[in-house]
Amino acid sequence: MAYRVLLQMPYVRVWFSGTLTGADLREVAGELRAHERELGRVPDRLVDMSAMVATDTTFNLAILAARVRGVQRFPNAFRSALVAPTVAVAGFARIFRILNRNPQIEVHVFEDVDAAERWLSQPS
Repeated sequence: MAYRVLLQMPYVRVWFSGTLTGADLREVAGELRAHERELGRVPDRLVDMSAMVATDTTFNLAILAARVRGVQRFPNAFRSALVAPTVAVAGFARIFRILNRNPQIEVHVFEDVDAAERWLSQPS
């Protein structure tokens, strides 16, 4: 899996391509934490999964990620815009959104980047 994390204020952009692995998720989480420490807050996120390939393992990772995020406490509430244009990747994104139990994280799934950016540009 290839990924890229870029602090592009007012949010962090994450791009995924290929097949997602647990190691990828851990590495991305580490980069996000570094940005959060640097900023002293958690910025909103735009996660573009347009080039990601969903597999059975990917769905298990969505469940694991939602469980981990569900018990974390953050210095502020934030929003995650998940761009998932294909049926399989949208399934992964929706599983994460549905299982997200953390009241500090608002998750929405979008078919394209423009819609995600419009949502993130609105006041929360």
